[in-house]
Amino acid sequence: MTTTKLLEGKKALITGSRRGIGAGIARMFAEHGADVGINDVVRDTEADKTMASINSLGQKASWHQADVGNTEDRTRLLDEFVASHGRIDILVNNAVASADIHFTKITEEFWDNLVGHALKGYLFLAQGAVNRMIEHGHGGRIINISSVASHFGNPGQANYAASKGGVLSLTRQMALDYASENIRVLAVCPGAIDTKMLRT
Repeated sequence: MTTTKLLEGKKALITGSRRGIGAGIARMFAEHGADVGINDVVRDTEADKTMASINSLGQKASWHQADVGNTEDRTRLLDEFVASHGRIDILVNNAVASADIHFTKITEEFWDNLVGHALKGYLFLAQGAVNRMIEHGHGGRIINISSVASHFGNPGQANYAASKGGVLSLTRQMALDYASENIRVLAVCPGAIDTKMLRT
């Protein structure tokens, strides 16, 4: 029985993908025929396992160490990915910093760190990807990972819920702005997933 590879030939960059949800997305994309860029702030044995799992499926995996909250890292990340794969067809904005904190204990530093990844990082990385998709003239897809917390909140996660709500608004606006360029933008809102980040 032949399995249709829905993403055959596509080039996908997934941020925060050395483990957890991002790694699962990377493997699923590879199963459907995509070559995948793996990104995180550090490379460790988990990153190597994710890379190996992509390669074992017969797809190309490239490693890109970068902090999506950093301007220079974002530009370098996109440039390195395109240099490795020739173009970018799909961007999955998944990287996020997260920690529970009571509303009255939120500091500007804590807020800036989380929003710098979960909203600012998403916006500017998507901006760079859109520019490259338009330049290449083939359209593309951007998938922003939000959260059910953006709809319902979660105890001790006011800043996280607010940033993820911003991701939804950003997604809707981008979808309107870039439909004419054949760039589809959508958000996914997972609930609690049993990953190491959830347990720490």
